[in-house]
Amino acid sequence: MKELALTLVLSTCVLLLNGQTPADRSFSNVYLEAGGSALLVSTNYERVFYLASSLRTASRLGIGLLPYNSKQWNGGIAFSYSAPFTQSLLYGDDFQFELGGGVTFLVHTSKDINHSQHASRYITGIFGARYQNYDSGLLIRMVFTPFIDQDEFYYWFGISLGTTIGKIQADRTGAN
Repeated sequence: MKELALTLVLSTCVLLLNGQTPADRSFSNVYLEAGGSALLVSTNYERVFYLASSLRTASRLGIGLLPYNSKQWNGGIAFSYSAPFTQSLLYGDDFQFELGGGVTFLVHTSKDINHSQHASRYITGIFGARYQNYDSGLLIRMVFTPFIDQDEFYYWFGISLGTTIGKIQADRTGAN
């Protein structure tokens, strides 16, 4: 749990510090993702920074829920919480290729006498495509997000729908 809190604090600091450049050529996205790095469903915040005319980097953090059948809850539904932290390179203008990776933390809470928590983490990759409309702010992503949990490799996919928040401070070519 301490690792999760430390990672959240450090990731937030990096996102905030990177956004404070003198010639701020960045913008933020918020989106919902089905599947993907958080496994089932998540809401995400992403900060995108221009590196060159068609090259950008995106730092993302999210929070997700993963329901499961629990014998400890008399067969009822219990939830795990997930928190994906990823970094991606984006290449293209409106239609972009995305390549990246990161780590996702998963916290399970059990309803035993101690109300114990079990935390795990896994490494995830990102390979896919996105459409970002710079006029309306519409964001659509379709990604292949394999992950490694201990020594097991899993194939996974995700689709996202979201929007740009705030003002895009650079045009689509990255020029001032």
